[in-house]
Amino acid sequence: MSRLRLLVFIGWLLLPSALFAAPADDPNLQLLQPGQGQTQTATESEIKDILGPVELPAPPDYLTYAVIAVLVVAVILLTFLLLKKNRRPAPSPPPHAAALENLAGLEKTMDSVSPLVFVEQLIGTLRDYVRDRFHLNTGSKTSREFLQDLVTGARQGVTLINRHENDLKHCLSVCDMAKFAHRLPEREAMEEMLATVRTFVESTRLEPQPGEDK
Repeated sequence: MSRLRLLVFIGWLLLPSALFAAPADDPNLQLLQPGQGQTQTATESEIKDILGPVELPAPPDYLTYAVIAVLVVAVILLTFLLLKKNRRPAPSPPPHAAALENLAGLEKTMDSVSPLVFVEQLIGTLRDYVRDRFHLNTGSKTSREFLQDLVTGARQGVTLINRHENDLKHCLSVCDMAKFAHRLPEREAMEEMLATVRTFVESTRLEPQPGEDK
C-alpha cells in the first residue's frame, strides 16, 4: 500500500514536466537568441505625416436668403398693387344705350313671348332707364307714383317730360290692365308701346361731354 502511494506521488511530480515540455525534435520551435524577436524601428522615409485639418464648407447664409425672399415678395406685391390701381374699370354703357339695346331685344321676341311678359319687360326697361338717367327711385312705385315722380323730379326739364307724359301714361295703363285685369294688348298696341318708350329714351338721352364716347 505504501509502495502504491509512492508511485502516485512520483506520478504527480512528473506530470507537469511531461505536459509543458516541448519535444526536442519539433522544427517549429526555436530557441531565441539575444536580440532576436524585437520589432525593427521604421525609417523616417517610411513614416508619413498626419493629414492637416480638413476645411468644412461654410454653412448657408440663411439671413441673406431670407432678405432676398422678402424683397422679391415685396416687389411682386407692389407691382400688383400698382397695376390694380392703374387699371381702370370698363365704363358702363350710358342709360340710353342699355335701354335701346333692351328694346331691340324685345322687338325681336315680340312674337315668341306672351303679351303680358312683353309689357312687363317693356315697362321694366322704362323704369330702369328713368332710374339711371334721372336718378330717381322707381323700384316700388305704382304707375301713378312713377309718372308723378318723373314729371316733378326729372332734371331734363318739365317741358320735355310733359311732352311724353300722356303717351307714357297710356303705356303704364295698358301694362296695369294686362297684369291686374288680364286684358292683354293686341300686337298693334304692343308695337305702339314699344315705339313710345323708344321715342322717350331717344328724346331724353344724356348727350356725351366733349371727349367722351357716345
